Amino acid sequence: MYLNKVTGWKKGIIIWVIFAILSIIIQSPQIFSKGYILGVDSIFHMNRIYETMMQLKTGDFNYFISLFSYQQSARIVNAFYGPGMSYILGAVLLLSGSWVKFQLITSFFVNVIGAYGVYRIAKKLSVSDVLAILSGAIYMGTYFVASWNTAGSFTGIGNMLIPYVIFYGIEMLVDKKQNFSVLGLGLSMGVLLQTHVFSSLLATLVLLPCVIYAFIKTTLKKEFLLSMIFSVGIAILLSLNVWLGMFYLLKDNQLLQTVPLDLLKNAVYFVPEKGNGQANIGIVLSSLFFFQVINLVINWRHINNTTKILMTTGSIFLLLSSRFFPWNIFSKLFPALESFLQFPSRLIIVPTILLLVTFEYACKYLKKEMVLIVLGIATLFSISIAQDRVMSRMTEWNSENVLASPNKKPSNLSAKELRNVIRSNNLGEVLDVVRKGTSDYLPLKEPLSNQDFEHFDPYSKYWEYVINPNPNFEKKVLNGDIIVSWESDDDKIVNVPIFKYEGTVIKDLSSGKPIDVRTTDIGTIQLNAGEVRAIRVSYPIPLTIKISLFLSGITFIISLSYIIINQFKKI
Repeated sequence: MYLNKVTGWKKGIIIWVIFAILSIIIQSPQIFSKGYILGVDSIFHMNRIYETMMQLKTGDFNYFISLFSYQQSARIVNAFYGPGMSYILGAVLLLSGSWVKFQLITSFFVNVIGAYGVYRIAKKLSVSDVLAILSGAIYMGTYFVASWNTAGSFTGIGNMLIPYVIFYGIEMLVDKKQNFSVLGLGLSMGVLLQTHVFSSLLATLVLLPCVIYAFIKTTLKKEFLLSMIFSVGIAILLSLNVWLGMFYLLKDNQLLQTVPLDLLKNAVYFVPEKGNGQANIGIVLSSLFFFQVINLVINWRHINNTTKILMTTGSIFLLLSSRFFPWNIFSKLFPALESFLQFPSRLIIVPTILLLVTFEYACKYLKKEMVLIVLGIATLFSISIAQDRVMSRMTEWNSENVLASPNKKPSNLSAKELRNVIRSNNLGEVLDVVRKGTSDYLPLKEPLSNQDFEHFDPYSKYWEYVINPNPNFEKKVLNGDIIVSWESDDDKIVNVPIFKYEGTVIKDLSSGKPIDVRTTDIGTIQLNAGEVRAIRVSYPIPLTIKISLFLSGITFIISLSYIIINQFKKI
């Protein structure tokens, strides 16, 4: 084959081009329609990304509170949710200039980078070029990667990066002396932590059996431990602002958890359908996964230790992600999982990677041509299904509702007007038109149990205290603070759509003095309108956070520079 004759950076370019073409095929319905997919989680993340974009554009920075997004309510989100990646995406939005271009660009890179990560793992396992490419292509076509494009789920961004962390676990398995790139593991984990904490936890669980086996097998245990310590140290330094920011917020605030969900209902099930959601993975992946599990059991004695570890880990996570696992019992024992995990189907990303890359490795008793045919057919199905997902979303885009379910079009806008708003270069306009009461990380007065969440109904309270009254207040940003003013002739209590966290400073604008405020049960402030007519809202950044941001940035620059220099030396 031609690829066998090409080496080095030339082969790398060819692989990237192949994945780029496949991604364009998947995205082609959206490219031709020039449409935008506003999915179930899109508005929440669009606000986050618009926030960082505006901070970069205006130079008005605040690491904690939202100055420009979420109705300019001083709500804290980005400090708690992938701050590093949020600013990278904010820069992409700033450069692209429209939400449609932004979605096409970011979805393209999620597809290609994720696929190349799986290809890279397959090559580390000595899989042939063709089968490694097919494995990456199948991964690209899965819902778990496409969810960023089709649903606005940030898990898709995390799934793009997980293969790069797992790669180093496999590297320590296949190396004769259990060596691995200390900097590579630390850097990849640090970047993942700056993107999606849950994905980093998942990657850590996958690394665990690799680390244990490599430590047992290696004769250089002290050196191995030191390498692991250095990798962990690099990852911690790279994500220091994430840890300190979360600690700083959690030690003084009672934050509202994400909505608790029924774990069993949101676990994977296997039916012969194409699988447009993360709970139904469809017949293609189901067949590949079950084939691998049966293969592992039947040919256990003939499979080498590396493949056993990877296939066993993949099979365990396949069970954990599915409805075969007793999630109803576990949700009663550990109710926090209903909010933290929410979707056991998220765990399916592990078997998707591990059972794909070991397919050829575990099927050596089959003819290579047979393995190629199986993965080739699976790839065609996977890419076609992925393209169909985008096409069905474009059908919604061209419909009267415009938005992907469960979003609803505002009644005061026609479908054409809404499409023009989303396509507009005024990036904040769509956030004023399409709004949601997502309530993650709001400051509560006391803890809220999962059982009381529905009765508390924070989504409705967000509409009541923030979204509905917000047009009655004038807000502007000044030097990283929010100036809020309003008109009222009555000496009455006014609910101001501004959130008060421990650390948020509220000052009377006329006197410049801090004022004490009452708060509602979701943390918005209440003031006497006769006494105060304008306030300045600020959130001073602690010195420890500033230092952590500096250290994380310097560590990233040094690590990336070292890797780039080394790569150029190899050319």
